[in-house]
Amino acid sequence: MIKVYLLKTQDGQNIEKMADTMLKKLVQKYSQADTPILRANPYGKPFVENDPDFHFNMSLAPPWVGIAISNRSIGYTLMHQKKDEDVLATAKDLLTKDEYKNLCQISPTSQNEYFCSLCAEKESYLKYTGLGRVLPLNNIHIANNSGEHVLLQDGNPLKDIQLHSWTWREDLVMAVCAEELSKPEVIEVKTLDEI
Repeated sequence: MIKVYLLKTQDGQNIEKMADTMLKKLVQKYSQADTPILRANPYGKPFVENDPDFHFNMSLAPPWVGIAISNRSIGYTLMHQKKDEDVLATAKDLLTKDEYKNLCQISPTSQNEYFCSLCAEKESYLKYTGLGRVLPLNNIHIANNSGEHVLLQDGNPLKDIQLHSWTWREDLVMAVCAEELSKPEVIEVKTLDEI
């Protein structure tokens, strides 16, 4: 089970405060712990210390707050697509040589979406591992295997880790890295009371 909750904050609302309140409501709703205790690992990834079966990950792409929840370890990223940007210059620093070569072979109109998907998937993997930005993005290789993106380590696919990325609302890209195959259920809420 993977669910992604999305909330669009309004002008004047503190996005960090809204994200914190949203997270507390989701932990309250889904955690099996009587009194959930939130902690962070040494790299800053938060977790519920007394509920090993409740996992979550948060991402902010103002004005949007996104929180993915699962019963297994999860990484989640939400980012804006920069449709008018030439991504090739930026891509050279963030992609592996093979990924960059594949990007250059795609039509210019599709390069931005492909680049954003790769970056979101890489970031979701880093968040999944709990390492944050310790690993540079160009040290993570994602191969296209019959239309599916697969994480490679030393040239071999990482087993039991799945990547899902998709465009949402035309200008946002979401990615989830998890240990299950199901595509996440996306739940957009207008207010925190809907959680």
